[in-house]
Amino acid sequence: AISREHDVWVITRINNRTGIESALAVTPNSHLHFSYTDLPHWAMRWKKGERGVRLYYYLWQFAAWRVARNLMKAVTYDAGHHVTFVNDYTFSFLGLLPIPFVWGPIGSNRKGPASLMSSKRSLLRDRAQYWLKATLRTADPLIWLCAARARLVVGNHSGVLNRLPFSVLARNKYRTHLAIGVEEQVLAQPINRRHEEFRVISVGNLLPIKQFHLTLRAFARLIDVVPHARLTIVGKGPLKDALKTLSTQLNIESRVDFQPFLPRPEALALMARADVFLFPSFEVAGMVVLEALAHELPVIALKDTGPGEMITSECGYAVEIGSLAETTKRLADAMISLAVDPERRKQMGEAGRQLVRTRYLWEQRHESVRAWYLDAEVVRPEHYSLGVGPHR
Repeated sequence: AISREHDVWVITRINNRTGIESALAVTPNSHLHFSYTDLPHWAMRWKKGERGVRLYYYLWQFAAWRVARNLMKAVTYDAGHHVTFVNDYTFSFLGLLPIPFVWGPIGSNRKGPASLMSSKRSLLRDRAQYWLKATLRTADPLIWLCAARARLVVGNHSGVLNRLPFSVLARNKYRTHLAIGVEEQVLAQPINRRHEEFRVISVGNLLPIKQFHLTLRAFARLIDVVPHARLTIVGKGPLKDALKTLSTQLNIESRVDFQPFLPRPEALALMARADVFLFPSFEVAGMVVLEALAHELPVIALKDTGPGEMITSECGYAVEIGSLAETTKRLADAMISLAVDPERRKQMGEAGRQLVRTRYLWEQRHESVRAWYLDAEVVRPEHYSLGVGPHR
């Protein structure tokens, strides 16, 4: 998106090189230039999967800083823009460079509601992760330096501005914008809903933050009113066995299909055959929500969460969070209202598709980037109006 209107030098890890070069061979882009760097080989040994990834990323910032310093000897840059990882508790090497700096979108998950946690262990884990991140944000002087130096801070949800150091240093230079999007080609996927069953789908890693136990409990209530309903859960993760056990305890196992992790085209094909997307996750993002909207699926989510903020009342339901029983009933009531009203489902589906088209397409993200750069005053308005450039 940035390269639509600017020349861009991207610094990334070496393991991304093959995929990037393969993509550029298919779709060349003369405005994109890549540099690759990694930590020494010994540091790779303890980074396996999620283990050690955050510490590795933190240290990788210093390796990237060295590459950037070398690039600046040959190229004059107008600005630095840090876009990954999408977290607000790790500093950016670009904040250490003597050029204007745009940071984000960044963010991290809010605390999950204690009343909805599936177990005490999940609650303790959620709180430990939340306070660890809060400590990192507060204690790391490099994060404070980046917040002070940034011309603009973009958060992926409004709550980022209420956290230190952003509440102190970024109050007048903060914008909220979602860090994810979907490709326009997703809107072109065929829709196939010729079936008698009322089909509910939920997609995601089977982790505590996704709260799939709420999905099952709400679906059990739906079955009492709409016995021909069927639920499909797509994903893998450590909670799979526990969720299967819960479906048996709720006596709905014959109406629930657990699908393993699927390649994206297959998962999208399942969305195209469903009627409703149920996603009571606590996370601040959720790419699958946008994919569901693009497939004309009404989305049911929790209020005051990322998925709940992404939808509108025209294309879904963001239900109030209460006790476990109250929240489960509200999720079920939303499904029931859609199950008995096909026309309402159709209207919501079309509204969701239009929301994606107007707000969440990657192909339009360059317009948001333009607004950020103008706000940060790293590019002058005449650059765009007169076609001056390219900026770097």
